[in-house]
Amino acid sequence: MKFKKNSGQIIIEVLFSVALFSLVAFSVAVILKDGLEVLTLGMEKQRAIYLAKEGMEALESIAKDNFEQLKDGSFFLEFLGGNWEISDKEEKIEKFSRKINLEGEKDFEELKKGEVKIEWESPLIYGKNSLSLFKYFVNPKTFALELDSQSYVIGEPSPWEGQNYSIFLSLFPKTALQENGAGLFASKEEAGNTLLQIESDGNLNYQLRIGNKTFLIGEIKEKWTQIGITFDGSYLRIYYDGKESSSQSLSLDEGRVEFSRYLLGTSFNKQKGFSGIYKNLIIFDRSLNQNEISDLFSGKIPSSDGLRLYWKMVEGEGDSIKDFSSYNVSGKITGQILWKKIFNFSVWKEVGDF
Repeated sequence: MKFKKNSGQIIIEVLFSVALFSLVAFSVAVILKDGLEVLTLGMEKQRAIYLAKEGMEALESIAKDNFEQLKDGSFFLEFLGGNWEISDKEEKIEKFSRKINLEGEKDFEELKKGEVKIEWESPLIYGKNSLSLFKYFVNPKTFALELDSQSYVIGEPSPWEGQNYSIFLSLFPKTALQENGAGLFASKEEAGNTLLQIESDGNLNYQLRIGNKTFLIGEIKEKWTQIGITFDGSYLRIYYDGKESSSQSLSLDEGRVEFSRYLLGTSFNKQKGFSGIYKNLIIFDRSLNQNEISDLFSGKIPSSDGLRLYWKMVEGEGDSIKDFSSYNVSGKITGQILWKKIFNFSVWKEVGDF
């Protein structure tokens, strides 16, 4: 009997040991399975991140070499002849798909938002997995128009009276010494109280002339310079390289200007040209507020409300300049035509030289 009692106990102990071993083995299997799934998902995500970063590097390379390839829409990437290119052919890398989404910024076609999206199906997760990276790209190269003392641009809008207006332009003088009265911009072709002209004072300074009044703008330097003029019906404000350099109270009659021509690079009578390289002439029929002006000089185009003219001067060839405002006042170049290839600067704030 004693033997039988010990035998039953041994059987129970064996069964208990088997059950415990099975439980432990099951737990270990579950842990290993969960660990394997986590490891697999982690490896998949790391692979997706790598492909997204590679796609972003490909976009950077394309933007640097040929920004014009970055058209709005959804595309794919293709590696041909040692270079990345935008393609309509679907790109599949193992179980991962890579898509490129490009979107231009309103009123600033030299800026693109690029997104690289990676999608993949994992047997461990129901449905698709995805991740995205995005970045803004600025065209690193653009053109600017060089004018000598005998060449200029003329645009012929429908005549309008500016009781409120804003005028901005960028330029790089070919020399600091310019003839007295050499014009950068004039609002019409006749002298008189309604004429506005930005010009050289003949003494190494820019000045603004409205009728028989003149106002100092700032020193002529051989560097990219931004000049701005606003009038709100009561106050004339002058901006030099993004900062307000002066303001003057003017009556409406004193500050009101008739715009019947847009003359760039010469005086109202087309006799005295200001030699320089020109970029971004922009005119509004309203006075921009301080926040809009701050945004403008830091690279952000303000609302297009009231935009009368926007000559970017990015053509690079030919004798005409496109107007990017809704008024479509194209510019006609007279005299020697010289287009300069330059590194882009973000509208007004210079980030490069040529």
